[in-house]
Amino acid sequence: LACGDACGATKPFCTAAGCADHLDIAVVNSGLGFASGTPSASCNGMATQPSFCWDGSKTPAGTVMHALATAAGNYRMVLVGVASQVNLREPVGVTYNGAPMAYAVRQASTEDGSWAGIYYILEAALPMNAGSYPVTVTYSNQMLWGAGIFDVVEFKNVHQMMPFVTTAATDISDNCPIVRAIPVNFSQLGSFVYALTAAANGAVSGGRGTSTTPVGFVETLNLGVGFPNPAFLAGMAGYIGPVDSNQTFTWNVANCYNSASVGVAIHRMGVP
Repeated sequence: LACGDACGATKPFCTAAGCADHLDIAVVNSGLGFASGTPSASCNGMATQPSFCWDGSKTPAGTVMHALATAAGNYRMVLVGVASQVNLREPVGVTYNGAPMAYAVRQASTEDGSWAGIYYILEAALPMNAGSYPVTVTYSNQMLWGAGIFDVVEFKNVHQMMPFVTTAATDISDNCPIVRAIPVNFSQLGSFVYALTAAANGAVSGGRGTSTTPVGFVETLNLGVGFPNPAFLAGMAGYIGPVDSNQTFTWNVANCYNSASVGVAIHRMGVP
């Protein structure tokens, strides 16, 4: 690298271009999604994740294996965006390789139906080495029917003391086709914005939302738990960055009763 022996306090980070006062956020792994629910009493004919059947005969939980791409020392953060519907609502726990994840923001719809939340885990609690690790969302410890969807995204060069510039949440009780919008308002150079929408009864028969978001937006999740009742659910998520100020993500969803949306602006690693 071009730093010589050491970098000073005002520019402590050694980069290929020399000493710097910040590191740029990067998405190093995304697009790992999960969807499950109760398409019928027997769970026959489910289009997504047929090995999971939440019909009230077992506790609803889902696990995916995440390929952690970076080792310790990269100012890492893993986000899990969670959507759920009706009975399940807020999970009782979200874990990464058994370690608990904290929530950054969460929102339930005023009209019973939709729930959305963003969970995170930082460098110190992640495994030291890159590799494959389980991400588990436990929606309930009781035997309940319902639907759940979640998304896993890995970042590096995230501020470890102040990982979020801001958080945002919206509750839209009006039926679709009113656009599902989540504005995230902030001002901070080099940020990344991630947002997720959960829409109960959205995307009948497993259809999905259509995004109409800003140029540069990357969609990481667009899944539906499908027909028939009682577990319609659409879950949609994505990110944009680097950006310096306000962003609004929108999705057009068919047939939903209501929606809950959450978003975060992620703070790059820097001084202070």
